[in-house]
Amino acid sequence: MSKPIGPKIAPTNIARKATPRGKQHGPGEQKLASLGIVLPTPAAPIANYVGFVRTGSLLVVSGQICLGHPAHWSQGKLGETVTVEQGQSAARACAINLLAQVKIALGDLDKMVRVVRLGGFINSAPGRSSKGRRS
Repeated sequence: MSKPIGPKIAPTNIARKATPRGKQHGPGEQKLASLGIVLPTPAAPIANYVGFVRTGSLLVVSGQICLGHPAHWSQGKLGETVTVEQGQSAARACAINLLAQVKIALGDLDKMVRVVRLGGFINSAPGRSSKGRRS
């Protein structure tokens, strides 16, 4: 079983060493595979953007968009040009991209012990209630 990252791990430079494609590590990735979820290879960082920063036992993942996923077309406002279903698909793609960044950073999703903060933003039409349909 993989050991979670802890205080004994020194801060590292942002090295992007991915595990070989198709190699399953532990229960986390096996669960994703059973759901038919394939983690994409995150886009290489450009300009000032970095996909994640790791310092000691803390990993901070940058905001993700649905880039590289069929939902990437979801541009517009929820309730105007984007349906609830399209918004849900875009949100799912963002979550998958977050997991892909975690895998690149840690090498194995099962090294993730806890999520400290997770934020999301929805560009919705004026007057649209935040009490939308959930699944």
